Amino acid sequence: MPAQFLTADDAFKWIESFYNNEKIGVCDDRSYRLERMETLCRIFKDPQKSFRSVHIAGSKGKSTTARYAASILSECGVKTGLYTSPHLKDYRERITLNGCFFSDSAYIKAVKSIKAKKAAILKTEAFAAFPPTVFELLTLCAFLVFRDEKCDYAVIETGLGGRLDATNVIVPRLSILTLIEKEHTAVLGDSLAKIAAEKGGIIKANVPVQSVDQEEEVKAVLNQIAFEKNSEISYLSDSIKKIETEISLSGTKVIVEPNFGPTETFTLANIGDVFAKDAVTAALAVRQLSHLDFIENVLPKHIHSALLKTEVPGHFQIIGEKPLVIADPAHTKNSAKYTAETFKKIVKGKRILIFAAAPDKDVEEMANAIGKLFSSVIVTKFEGFRSGGGERDYRIFSAVNKKTVFEPDPDKALQSAKEILGKKKRNLEDGGILITGSFYLISRFLQEASEWNQDSLPG
Repeated sequence: MPAQFLTADDAFKWIESFYNNEKIGVCDDRSYRLERMETLCRIFKDPQKSFRSVHIAGSKGKSTTARYAASILSECGVKTGLYTSPHLKDYRERITLNGCFFSDSAYIKAVKSIKAKKAAILKTEAFAAFPPTVFELLTLCAFLVFRDEKCDYAVIETGLGGRLDATNVIVPRLSILTLIEKEHTAVLGDSLAKIAAEKGGIIKANVPVQSVDQEEEVKAVLNQIAFEKNSEISYLSDSIKKIETEISLSGTKVIVEPNFGPTETFTLANIGDVFAKDAVTAALAVRQLSHLDFIENVLPKHIHSALLKTEVPGHFQIIGEKPLVIADPAHTKNSAKYTAETFKKIVKGKRILIFAAAPDKDVEEMANAIGKLFSSVIVTKFEGFRSGGGERDYRIFSAVNKKTVFEPDPDKALQSAKEILGKKKRNLEDGGILITGSFYLISRFLQEASEWNQDSLPG
């Protein structure tokens, strides 16, 4: 009998009972094969073909760009599903209607249908030896929800890489590539060129591609793939002459000077230069999509309105005000540098870093890029998904910043940071705290943030 799930949480707990690559931190060769996802989709009559899609891959900015693109499409009157990962608190965050949850019944219906066919799935050659993973089932669930809810479009973010990612069964109307950096080298390869080849694996025959500007080594690989696929690839600088920003704690003012046409000005809810590039990339992509599919109302006023109202949770997010505490999931050298330098622009006085990274991250590169930008560094740990941090990170940061300490308990790390600032420190001239290094580290603090008040942080 199909499961009698009472809530969406019950349904997702059933999915989580399967093998979870994210939690274990390992991509087993048995599960990292695209034919497995193709088999799942065939069993459910290819739900991914029931809506038009936009596919996004990259190392940094995927979720942000996906949210901006989905928001713009929605503002223009298009019913748009959004699939992102990972989540902060609730699996429903991954499968939304432009960032808003579907009804619980929509998630329950999809998972019930998957559970009802579990036996049939396990009898197939693809799954006889190794059952579906959590990510494969979540991806299937997203496709089913988008089909059942009759979405016109869905913006789909890859989980890991691109070429062999479970989401790569879709044939999108448009592909988007965000900044590609060295990451997940054990799975994707030990060079930028190899990683670019994996990320560029989402490029489909005759499907146009919009990309941010990339390093020349990356660009050469992407251009070759696009040429072989007969796909037109456009980079940010092909359309945009200059992007200027004005950053404050209330958001980011963006001034865009295109190569042709009038200058545009808009405001983002999120803080930082990098969000401006993501927003402009998303806007260019949707404008291109509107020409392909004759989408009406893709006008500057709708684009600007969508970008203003779109918040990206957990990305340079203020989670405490007295003292100032900002969280960001930067986990590569360049992203960590962007985050730390943005923090430095805003915060004067003492700047305290709380840091932990997953075991597969290049902490040495990050430490060399940001370690000296802080008055003090507190290395901590996190448990759960891809648990990380610890003495390795402490040893590396200590070599860069002598005022580095190790506090394995995150709450005590935050308390220590407050004590360094001093009890009377209450404004930007008195400093602030940045928590970064891993999405899973900041998610732990974000889950507690709603319980904090302005005058008292935990500890």
